[in-house]
This record gives sequence, structure tokens and C-alpha cells, in this order.
Amino acid sequence: NVTGIFGNNSAAAGYYGRERSEALMVNCTVSGNVAGGNASGGGIVLYGSAKLDIINSTITNNSGAVNATAAGGSGINVTSTGTNILNLYNSIVSGNKGSFGQIVGAIATRSAVVIGDQVYDYNEALVPSAVFDDSILGPLADNGGNTQTVLLLNDVNPATQYGMNLMQLQLLAIKLQLDDTILTKDQRAKDRKNKTTMGSTVN
Repeated sequence: NVTGIFGNNSAAAGYYGRERSEALMVNCTVSGNVAGGNASGGGIVLYGSAKLDIINSTITNNSGAVNATAAGGSGINVTSTGTNILNLYNSIVSGNKGSFGQIVGAIATRSAVVIGDQVYDYNEALVPSAVFDDSILGPLADNGGNTQTVLLLNDVNPATQYGMNLMQLQLLAIKLQLDDTILTKDQRAKDRKNKTTMGSTVN
């Protein structure tokens, strides 16, 4: 998806959460979206007191705020308009292109996630010894299942070491009142049992 094809600064090519909307992304790949002009948030934008919970998802290779002079996220832009709430669980936001970082704006929760090259554990603590290299994120491709996905090309990396285990995903499902059979599978319906892998797909 591409916004701003006529040269205007149009944000949120992938998903635009606005005006008190509430949304949930589980087992999603958000990739290849471009915010036109100097606009931010090629993948996702929250605006006007929107809420978004992202679980077991991969946000990569989106483009936003490439030539911008004001801060805005290349992958996700949480604007200061209203009280926006972004909760990230067991997800990867890395490899997006822009001038000011992968995510700009407030993050309410970052449990077992990668943001850029930084890794956060289940308890939301930064793991200083762990560095994520976005070059191990493969291209958007047909890797099985009903939709295209992005695979981790290296099994030994922080995204496979610090992700949520099966019990933690089940507890998250209880907390958010979700069907745990969805959270305990990946985007291709592969079982996450015996895995601690962040993102939309497990190897």
C-alpha cells in the first residue's frame, strides 16, 4: 500500500487507527507499505485516542518519515493527538526505513519484543547483551499458509531466545480475554509449543 501518490504528506499506508478506535493484531505481517511525502508511519499510525494491541506479529520493511524534518516513526507512529495506547507483545518491529526510528511516540507495553536492534524481555526489561540484526528477516514471500510472511533466516538470535513461551501466551490470552488457540499458533497455523519465538512465524 502506498499513500501520498500525488506528492502530499499522507501517513499510515498499512493501518490507520483513529478516533477512539480499538484494534487487535494477532499473527500479522505488516510489510512493504510506504507513507508518501514526509509522512510518518508507513506501517501503522495511531491518532485521536486510538488503542492497538499487537501480538505475535512482524512489522518490517515499511517506509515512513524518510525525508521528514519532524520526528515520526518509520514502522509505527504513535501521534501526540489524543491519548493513544500501543501494546506490543511477542512481536518484532525492525527493518523499517525512515529518519527517526522504528517507533516514535509512547509505548504502553513492550513485553518480549524487538524494536530496531533492541530486545525487551517478558518483563519489559531491556536486554543490554542482546542485539537484533534485521538482516536475518527474510523477504515477504509464500512460506506456506494462506498469506505471505517474513521468516527469521537464523534460528539462533534474540527473537527466538527472548520470546514468550506457551504458558506466557496462554496467560496473555486470559488477561486479554482471547481464544488461546489463536495465540499459541503462528500466522501459518504452526504450533508455538516448545518455542520462544517473537513475530508472526516460527521455524
